[in-house]
Amino acid sequence: GHGKTALLNAFRWVLHGRNGVKRTLTDPGYIVNSQLAQSDPNAEAKIILCFERYVDGVGNLNVVVERAIFAADQNVEQRCAGRLKATITNQTNPAAIIENLESASAQNFINAILPEGILDILFFDGEGVDKLVSEHNELLVKAVRTILGFNVIEAAVDDLKTAKKHFESRRRQNAGEALRLKIEEIDLMKAD
Repeated sequence: GHGKTALLNAFRWVLHGRNGVKRTLTDPGYIVNSQLAQSDPNAEAKIILCFERYVDGVGNLNVVVERAIFAADQNVEQRCAGRLKATITNQTNPAAIIENLESASAQNFINAILPEGILDILFFDGEGVDKLVSEHNELLVKAVRTILGFNVIEAAVDDLKTAKKHFESRRRQNAGEALRLKIEEIDLMKAD
C-alpha cells in the first residue's frame, strides 16, 4: 500500500507499454486511473527514464526514453503503446543528438537492449516472487536463452547436424563396395 507496484509498473510501462505492465493492477484497463480519466480527460501519465549504454567505438551514450498517454486517448491501441520516443546522445557531447526515435523505431531500440520477456527478472513484483521461481514462464525462458546466446548455439548445432548428414550421404554415394559395407556395419553398431 505504499506504491511499490506502481513504481514497478512505471518502469515496465515506459519500456514496453501496456504489454509490459503486470496484470495485477487495481484498474487494469487503464494507465491513467479510470476515475481520474472520467473527471479530467486532459490528465496525462508520463514516464521519463534516463540511462547510459556503452557502445564499442562510440563510448557512453545517454538514453532518454519517454512514454506518455492522455486519459482521453485510452482506446485499446493507444493503451498498449502510448506515445513513445527515445533520444540518444553521446555522453561527451550531450547537445549532439545521435538519434531521435519515435513509436515503432523507439520500441525496436528498447527491445534490442531489453526484451520484454526479461522484465520479470529486472522488475519483479516482490509479492509475486514465488510465481517467478515456481511457474514455468516461457517468455522469461526465451528471453534468458536469447541473452545467453543459446538460440544461436542451437542453430549452429542444427546446421552442423545437417552438414554431417549431407557429408555422410555423399560419402555413401562415393564409397566403393568395401567401404559401403563398413559404413553399414558401423550404422548397425550405433543402432545396437
